[in-house]
Amino acid sequence: MADLDFSFGRDFKRINWGQTAHLNLLRAVGAGIVFGAANLLFPSPQNVGSISSPLLSLAFPIVFPLIYFLLFFPFGCFLRLLGAMGVPFAGLAANIVGIIVAVGDPLVFILSKVRPTWVPVNKFSFFNFAMIVFAVKPIVEAVGEPVVQ
Repeated sequence: MADLDFSFGRDFKRINWGQTAHLNLLRAVGAGIVFGAANLLFPSPQNVGSISSPLLSLAFPIVFPLIYFLLFFPFGCFLRLLGAMGVPFAGLAANIVGIIVAVGDPLVFILSKVRPTWVPVNKFSFFNFAMIVFAVKPIVEAVGEPVVQ
């Protein structure tokens, strides 16, 4: 379940880390596909005619998720933590850097419509200008039934 009124400090205990990693892996692969296609369509002048440009384009969907999980994911969690502690502009910085991975969101959105079971949130937006989209567990009342928000 994706929560539109998400606060990192308040909802930290509700984060489903497995689904969050899965969702952001899909976003990173989508961004890698977009960057690879852009590299094929608009190669840099240094690589025109060389074999490295097509190989680089094919490597983007594999390499970008690795870079995302090694650098951007921990950096995004750190910035969200700083934002929850009240550090000014930390959340804004995370959202600006999040544009890098947001380019893959339209592909994940299409996937969520074609194969909804593959995307671990109920309503995935066409663009999510956040470095990390968190999947959260539903709020459970004392009776044990999830609360619809």
